[in-house]
Amino acid sequence: MATPTAEYNFKAPAKSSWAAAYWEGAKRGELVLQYCNDCGAISHPPGPLCTTCLSTDMRYQAASGLGEVYTYTVTTRPMHDEFIADAPYAIAYVRLDEGVTIVSWLRDVEPAPELIGKRVRAVFERIDDDTYLHRFVPEGE
Repeated sequence: MATPTAEYNFKAPAKSSWAAAYWEGAKRGELVLQYCNDCGAISHPPGPLCTTCLSTDMRYQAASGLGEVYTYTVTTRPMHDEFIADAPYAIAYVRLDEGVTIVSWLRDVEPAPELIGKRVRAVFERIDDDTYLHRFVPEGE
């Protein structure tokens, strides 16, 4: 798989107020998740309310950053020109040990059926001075 490009030519994602803890955690190299104080559900990406019970009583907590690949696909024809230099790249659903499934890029892997169930850990890729995005690499590497 391709390694990340040194320079990105895309606009950083919009950063909502309810996701501030997530973005600050990413800068520190932590995967911060949003938890509902009423029902305990975990939401990612973070939002203004719990997607399970609609409560607005939310807290943020660093996750382990560990999980396993639930499924993945390899993108060979990016939808946006800014990702052409990275193609081909693997996009995966990663089921975190905390129970929530998130979408991310896989790094340092070769596509193969054995990727399903593979243990991975979060790493953070710098996009610009204020933006770091989570990616996943094989655990222990």
